[in-house]
Amino acid sequence: MMNSFFYEYFYNGGGVAVSVFNNDNLPDIHFLSNLRKNKLFMNEGNLKFKNVSIKANAQGRDGFYTRVTF
Repeated sequence: MMNSFFYEYFYNGGGVAVSVFNNDNLPDIHFLSNLRKNKLFMNEGNLKFKNVSIKANAQGRDGFYTRVTF
């Protein structure tokens, strides 16, 4: 049942947004998924990121996410 014949946006994926969420001047990354939970990663510097999805309540609700903007 999950294919592009029933929902044309199925293969478009979710989305990604890069923004500074916590005012530390380091770009954080928010990934949206159309099949799984969304993820928010805080930049800790030196290319290290921490998954704060649950703490930030950024996993999303039931639905089919196709884009994100900030």
